[in-house]
Amino acid sequence: MLSSVKPKILLSGPGIFLALVWLYMAGWGTYIAARVFGRDAGRLEFEDWVLIGADLIPILLIPIYLGRCVCRGRAPLLRPWFPWVVRLMYVSIIFAMCDCWAFAERGAPILTRVTWRTRGYSFGGIGFGYCLTCSGDEHEYGPVVWFWFSPVTITMTNGHCGIRWFFGES
Repeated sequence: MLSSVKPKILLSGPGIFLALVWLYMAGWGTYIAARVFGRDAGRLEFEDWVLIGADLIPILLIPIYLGRCVCRGRAPLLRPWFPWVVRLMYVSIIFAMCDCWAFAERGAPILTRVTWRTRGYSFGGIGFGYCLTCSGDEHEYGPVVWFWFSPVTITMTNGHCGIRWFFGES
């Protein structure tokens, strides 16, 4: 009887949603690992470790949660934890907005840990749920933000806002 319950539990709406989220995060993990380990396998920056760690958390927790639901014979629920994920998303957006404003006003972020810097005003770093890269040269001036939950980057360079696919960046 338990074997007939398993597919029903995993094929419920929340079960399918969690499986799709897991596939999305596993795809990001593969992409980030290929970029990180492919360019310079011997030297990982703080930013690389944070991205890998942030991606591994849901990759590990979603199958554990689904396995516990199957063992208990209950359908997975989104209600207890999904609002917290949404709150993390909008807090990271607010923090990124504050950092972009700080870069425009002060020339330096206030909530981002800067992990690299070049001569002039160009730097990059990790914030709460986002990566921030700011260019300060004569060709391109302004921040570029990538959020952990989005496959696009938001660019606010040279006074223009835009959206680019994360995959298109080199």
